[in-house]
Amino acid sequence: MQYFAWGINKPNVKDQRTALLKSHWKFIATYEEYLIARGPVIDSNDLSVVVGSIHIIDLPGFAEAKEFVNNEPFAKAGIF
Repeated sequence: MQYFAWGINKPNVKDQRTALLKSHWKFIATYEEYLIARGPVIDSNDLSVVVGSIHIIDLPGFAEAKEFVNNEPFAKAGIF
């Protein structure tokens, strides 16, 4: 089943997000074979500002999708 996850950054988390970027990429790499699309969401008024992340992922069921969303480092850190 395909799932769409969209995390919207809370205000003033740029430094925290940057510090977790490598952890995020490492986590995402473990799901590489299941990912259909992924990437940052950019502010259309300022292309230098990341306002969140999207992931489209094909997983067996809702429990696995929930696990993915809840264990993603940005989400675990409370950035979204």
